[in-house]
Amino acid sequence: MSAITPERLFQELHGDDSSEFAALHSPAYLSPGGAAYLTRPGVVLLARPTVNLAGMAGFLDGFDGSLHFPEYLNDPTPLPAGAQLSKIAGQVCYMSFGPKRTFNAQAGRYFDNLKSSGHGSVFEHASFSFLLYGISRSVTHEIVRHRAGFGYCLTGDTLIYSTRQVRGKPDGVRKRLLDDLYAMTQTSHGRSRIKLLRLRCLDETSGTFVAGKVKRIIFSGKKPVFTVKLADGKTITTTKEHRFLTKNGWMALEDAVGGLEVTANGTVIYGKPDIELMVNGRPIYQDATWLREHYITKGLSQASIAELAGASPHTIRTWIRKYGLQKPAGSWTVGKAPWNKGLYYQARPRSTAEREAVRKRMKGEGNHRWRGGISPIGAVLRREIKSLRPSIYARDNHSCRLCANNGGKLTIHHVLPIWARPDLACDPDNLVTLCRSCHFKVNHHEEDYVEAFGSTVEELRGVPNPMSRPRKPRLVPKPVRIIAITYAGEQMTYDIEMKGPHHNFIANGIVTHHSQLSQRFVSDRMLRFVERPEYVDDELFHSQFLERIERASGEYAALSNRLLEMQQAGTQILSAEAKTDLRKKVQQCARSVLPRSRFAHWRCASSSASTKSTRCSSAITRSKSCPMAPTR
Repeated sequence: MSAITPERLFQELHGDDSSEFAALHSPAYLSPGGAAYLTRPGVVLLARPTVNLAGMAGFLDGFDGSLHFPEYLNDPTPLPAGAQLSKIAGQVCYMSFGPKRTFNAQAGRYFDNLKSSGHGSVFEHASFSFLLYGISRSVTHEIVRHRAGFGYCLTGDTLIYSTRQVRGKPDGVRKRLLDDLYAMTQTSHGRSRIKLLRLRCLDETSGTFVAGKVKRIIFSGKKPVFTVKLADGKTITTTKEHRFLTKNGWMALEDAVGGLEVTANGTVIYGKPDIELMVNGRPIYQDATWLREHYITKGLSQASIAELAGASPHTIRTWIRKYGLQKPAGSWTVGKAPWNKGLYYQARPRSTAEREAVRKRMKGEGNHRWRGGISPIGAVLRREIKSLRPSIYARDNHSCRLCANNGGKLTIHHVLPIWARPDLACDPDNLVTLCRSCHFKVNHHEEDYVEAFGSTVEELRGVPNPMSRPRKPRLVPKPVRIIAITYAGEQMTYDIEMKGPHHNFIANGIVTHHSQLSQRFVSDRMLRFVERPEYVDDELFHSQFLERIERASGEYAALSNRLLEMQQAGTQILSAEAKTDLRKKVQQCARSVLPRSRFAHWRCASSSASTKSTRCSSAITRSKSCPMAPTR
C-alpha cells in the first residue's frame, strides 16, 4: 500500500483551497434534543507570513560598500514567504548577506543543515496561525508546549565511547568521562588530542556503528537532571530535554516517557513505563531482519554475508538456522549449471606422468590447504637461511638494527615478509638482525617498519596479509526497556557537538543525540549604533553620542585584537578548535565594552500582546502571542 500524500488527504477530506487560506471545515450536527456536536476535527488557516524583502534595502545599504550586502536583494530564485523569512532569520544572526552566502537555490540544503544541527529557532519566525476545533485540550497542549529548538546535557560522570587507534587502525574501545574530556579542552595539548578522538556513533543510513569526529566539548552549567536505568543495568544521568534514539526515532526523554514530573517528596512520575532506548548494540548478523533481507530477499550467499558482517560463514550459517531462515534443499542450484556438467571420467590407473602432474598441481597456492607463507613451504624456505645467519650477524656487527643493543639473543628478520615476497626469502639485502624483543614487536606489523630498514611500504601494498587480525563484526543498535527514572537534583552538565554527517555518540552505552553551541558575534566592520531620537536635534547630546560610539568602536576593535594575540601566543583564555571559531569567541567576549545603544531591536508586532526583543547583533524576535514564542 503506497503512502498517502498531504495533497491527496486534503482532497479526500474535502478541503477548501479557493483562497490563500486553506480550510478543512467540520460540519455541526444537532442531536434530537438540539445539542450541537461534531464528528471530526476542523482546521482553518487564519494568518500566514508575508515578507517585505524590498524593505531590507535601507538596512543593507548602511554597511560598508565592499561587503556588497545590497546584492542580497537580487537573488534570482524566489522563495515562499515562510521560507524566505526563515532564511533571513538564520542569515541575520551572522550577517551572512555577502557574495559567499547561501543563495535561495540552495535553501533546501541550508534548512537541512539547520535542522540537523538543532538550530530550530530560526524556523519559529515563519508563523502560521490556525483555528483548531473539534479536538481535545490535550491535543492543543501538545501543540503549544513544544518548540523547534532543543537544549540538552549530560552529567560529567558519563562515559563516552571512543574507538582506540593503534598505528592508525581501530583496536578496541576506550571509555572516558565527559568532564575529563572537557578538562582536556582547557590546555593546548588537550585540544590537540580532542581533534584525534574518534567517538563511536551511529550511521543512521546503514544502521551500523562507525567512528565520528568531535567538533567541540560544551560546558552547559548546573541544571536539574534525572537518572535513567535500563533493564540491562545501564544508567545515564541527563536533563529531561536530552534526546535519545527510540524505536520511533529521536525523542527528548520527557517526550519519550510521556512527561516527567517531580513530586514534593522527590518521586518522579512519568506516563509510559515500557519505553525502550537504543543501546550500544549487537553483532549485525544477530539481527533477524538484516539476515532475512540479505539471505532471502537479496539472495546473497552465506560467504558474501559473512564478508559484510565481519564474521565467518559458519557463524552466519548458525544464526540462519537459529532464526529458521534455511532455504529449501537444492534451491541454491536453481539456474546454475553443475561444475562437472559434460565431463566424462575413465576408470583406469594413472600413469607416472599423470601422478607427477597432480603432485605439482597440489603444491603451493594450488593446494586447498595453502595458508600463504605459514605452510611447510615457508618452513622449507627458512631452512636455507641457516647457512646465511653467521654472515648476516657479522654484517650487522652482532647488533639489533632497531635498538642497537649488541649481543644477547639475536634472530633474523625478513624486511619484506615471505608472504609478500617469497622470491626474496634468502636475499641477504632483505634480511636484518633483530633482538628477540624487537622481533616480537615487528612481527605482524612489518608495514610499519619496512622504511626503517631501507625498503618502501609500496612494495607491500595490494598484497593481502594472511596473518592479519580478522575484522571485528559490525554492530547494530538494540532496544532495552527503561525500568526506573529518579530525580538526581541539580548537577554540572556538559555535552558534545559532533562533526557531520553523524550527529550522535555513545554515552554510557546508550545512543544519544549531540548538542550544538550557537555563537553570535559581530565583526567590527559591521558595527552600527542606534541614536536616541532626543539626541538628534540637540547639538550637545549629538556630539557626545558621536564621541561615545567612536570610543566604543575603537575599544572593541582593540580588545578583540589583543585577546586574539594573547590566545595565539599561548595564553589560555578561550578554547577553540579552529581559527574562525577562535575569532568568534574573542569577539563575543569583547562585546562587553559595547554600549546597549549598539543593538538593533526588531519586533514582531501584535495588537493582542506585548512583544519582546533580543539583545544581539541584529535579531528577529517573535510575539508572545505565538504558541512557539520563547518565554521571558
